Amino acid sequence: MSRAVHPVSIAVLACCLLSAPLFQGLCAELPVPMDPLQPKSAEADARNVIIKVGRHQGFVRFVFLSSEGNIYSGSAKQAGKDTIAVEFPPALTYHVAEKGQLRGDSVTEVAKDVKIAVKRSGCWITIENLSDFKVSKLTFPPRLVIDAAAGQQAMPAVPGKPQAPPHQPETAPKLVTFMIDAGHGGYDKGIRGESFTEKDFALSLSKDLGSGLMRKGRKVFVTRKADQVLTISERLRLAGQRSPDLLLSLHVSSDGKLRIYGSPRRPPDGQEDRQGADPYAKPHAVAQSFAENLAQTIRGETDLDVEVDSLPLALIARVKSPSLVIEMPNPEKFNYEGKGREKLLAALVKGLTALQP
Repeated sequence: MSRAVHPVSIAVLACCLLSAPLFQGLCAELPVPMDPLQPKSAEADARNVIIKVGRHQGFVRFVFLSSEGNIYSGSAKQAGKDTIAVEFPPALTYHVAEKGQLRGDSVTEVAKDVKIAVKRSGCWITIENLSDFKVSKLTFPPRLVIDAAAGQQAMPAVPGKPQAPPHQPETAPKLVTFMIDAGHGGYDKGIRGESFTEKDFALSLSKDLGSGLMRKGRKVFVTRKADQVLTISERLRLAGQRSPDLLLSLHVSSDGKLRIYGSPRRPPDGQEDRQGADPYAKPHAVAQSFAENLAQTIRGETDLDVEVDSLPLALIARVKSPSLVIEMPNPEKFNYEGKGREKLLAALVKGLTALQP
């Protein structure tokens, strides 16, 4: 059904558009505690990475600003005693605020005892006496943040929370690699409500869940990063290439319940290997165990009604890795505002990182 547009609405919209630069300029002047590193122009796009460096008490903060896709695929790891390797897709241009563009044949000192050099697939940060660093990915705007401490300094604790005890080796192996599949995409919208479409909501949740897992040191792959059409065969091919410890396909339920589905323990279409055994039996059994344990964690961390079941869904039935379909509560039946979304995602991350192969 079409609606007539009132002339006043057009005038208001025009005023808003014309005033947008002024509004952004005003917002840029607002102080941001511990993060005075917001982008000041549209330069942080798909071809550029803007790097901002700020010194704080006991540590140095690096903020890498670029497109959502670049930030989501970016990573950071220690590459030497005093070096952090920051990796992004190749062929990007790097700019340091107040320093200009970084050249591949030179090392730029961005602060006292802190240098940055461009490499083929990213850049290297060198900090004298590097002792510790933490990496996080944030949105609005998309950015990868590194807090690095030098010497005997320890990373600052989160205000209001007790200092974490020294790291202890894990006594049991945990899942390391995850692949997250955001259901639907493109013309396949999935469930549609008054304020959401399943394809967009699943994609948003997959990004937040992936970021949460990466903050726990897990490696995360995704089947889609944008609103695109992917067939079941294409999703299966991607999962087969990565062979994750666990494949998660995110969808939205029709009610306020959270449902976790594994695959029935039988060969899809009667497929068997040369010895007559079901090549999918073991991953299906492992996935069902994962589903029960994950559900138990979510029940303990939230007030959600969580159900576990099995369905012969093509995606999880034909992958030789443990795989689950998770139907998240419908946004019109569950309050994702405020702490609701954060609490649910935290429960998922806690449950997934506790799973043992």
